[in-house]
Amino acid sequence: MALHSDVKKYYVFRALLKRFILPILILYGLDRGLSLSELSIIAAVGSVISFVLEIPSGAIADRFGHRRTLVVSMLGQALSMLLYLGGSFWWILFGTALYLGFGCLMTGTAEAFFYERLRVLGLVDQHAKLYGAGKGFATAVSVVSMLLAGVFYEIAWYLPFLIGSIQFVVAAFVISSMGETHDDVSVQKKEAPQISLLKHLGSAFAEVWKRPALFWMIVTSALIIGPLFAVGDFQQAVMSDVGISASLIGVIYAIKRLLSVAVQGST
Repeated sequence: MALHSDVKKYYVFRALLKRFILPILILYGLDRGLSLSELSIIAAVGSVISFVLEIPSGAIADRFGHRRTLVVSMLGQALSMLLYLGGSFWWILFGTALYLGFGCLMTGTAEAFFYERLRVLGLVDQHAKLYGAGKGFATAVSVVSMLLAGVFYEIAWYLPFLIGSIQFVVAAFVISSMGETHDDVSVQKKEAPQISLLKHLGSAFAEVWKRPALFWMIVTSALIIGPLFAVGDFQQAVMSDVGISASLIGVIYAIKRLLSVAVQGST
């Protein structure tokens, strides 16, 4: 059976959410004269903004409408790509803040919007299958993006940011062109279980403290995984220092993405 045009549009929308500048962002900062310390500060500020704004994002989406929220999120992220072009510490910091701030508005909202559209189309029984297929398509597109980001950066340093901005503008157009939906799936309630976990940290920590083996397992895991997440994209600096080109860095990112997809099932 042929896919409905709105299902195809959602697949395109999901694919356009993949950040084109990811494989070259740290490299770009270094090329603009920023130090690793300054780039670390930018990353830390971005993480705090993302964590704080994630909490009210669901309520905002429910209040202003899911489609409208997604369009605003896309346009805000499109603007953030252009701010990066300033090239200084403050421009890149503002670009990161805007990107992650507006990005919070789409988490949960895009999934709710797609479910609501499928309900109108009478396809809600196929939601899991169609959602998974969309995620797979977006991942495949992201691999291509990784391969091309470094190439375009070597052609002209500003191209990945312009392409990224165009991506989000097109995504806003695609989501606004989809058919009728009803905002009857609360994003706030969908995200509530994650947020409510914060309320249980005290009792959870007390329970874990009673079990030394479990406590040290958690600490060990955090000490391994935390730094890996924190310094993940800073590998671009190391690769650049040993003479790896931006194009090849993009290839390495693409291979990493393919490996992550390959091991998900067995994991």
